[in-house]
Amino acid sequence: ATSPFIDPVTKEKIKFVDKGNKEKERAMMEERFHMEEMEECVGGRVPGLIYDIAKYEVSCRQYDVDCQVELDAMEASMKAESTKMNGNAVAEDASKTVTIEASG
Repeated sequence: ATSPFIDPVTKEKIKFVDKGNKEKERAMMEERFHMEEMEECVGGRVPGLIYDIAKYEVSCRQYDVDCQVELDAMEASMKAESTKMNGNAVAEDASKTVTIEASG
């Protein structure tokens, strides 16, 4: 029912699984996926639900911490480089001799 709305090139890349024919469904799925790595709820061989929100939350929070550490290090490095560049500019200015002529 959706095929009239799908671009012909895209349609050629999509394989619709016939839910009414279990043998054909299994064959099509096994042809395209590693069923030993797929969960049972989608026709695979892995029992139960693998996704654990608590574990995912922990990994996301650790990723946030790791990113913040990296950003802080980058910021410190940029500040140090900026200070170094500003210090060199002041030193260069101090080494220049300025002559002012009095008029009058």
